[in-house]
Amino acid sequence: MKSVVFKKQAALFCVIFVCGVMAPRLFYLFGAGDYCAALSPMHIFALTCGFVCGRRYGGVCGFLMPVAAGALFGAPAVYPTAIAMGFEMLAYGYLTGLLRSKIHFAAALAAAMAGGRLLYLAVRLLLGAMYGGAYSLTEWFGEMFLTGWPSIVCSFAVVGILIFTLKKAGIVRFEEND
Repeated sequence: MKSVVFKKQAALFCVIFVCGVMAPRLFYLFGAGDYCAALSPMHIFALTCGFVCGRRYGGVCGFLMPVAAGALFGAPAVYPTAIAMGFEMLAYGYLTGLLRSKIHFAAALAAAMAGGRLLYLAVRLLLGAMYGGAYSLTEWFGEMFLTGWPSIVCSFAVVGILIFTLKKAGIVRFEEND
């Protein structure tokens, strides 16, 4: 039985990973690049992966999506953005997977987004200190909250609908340990 659960998680991980890497490309393909930046579709897939596949797959998926997209398509820029986003989304996936059966869904989602955004700040400051390049708290706050609020709202709405639908369909159960 554990083997079947593992295979299902691995298959879902692969689907979510590919969708997460390709979703931003679709926005740009259809001329909606500005909406992509505002809605952050890749974040939705990292958060969903943690809820659906657990903390390990969620963390790996979250880290690899922006790095793979940056390497394959040049956006986001690998340094410093994709690296910092990788750590941010690693936290998204890991924390939603960790908290999915411990606290209410909305609280797990909020905690994961807060943790990811704080980790993004830490990585950007560390990269700036190591390799040069200024990054400030003001810049971070502007990116994450002032211009990033549509992404937060979109994540709550879309991830909420996805998880509710997957639970109703019996595809995911949060009681499982990963």
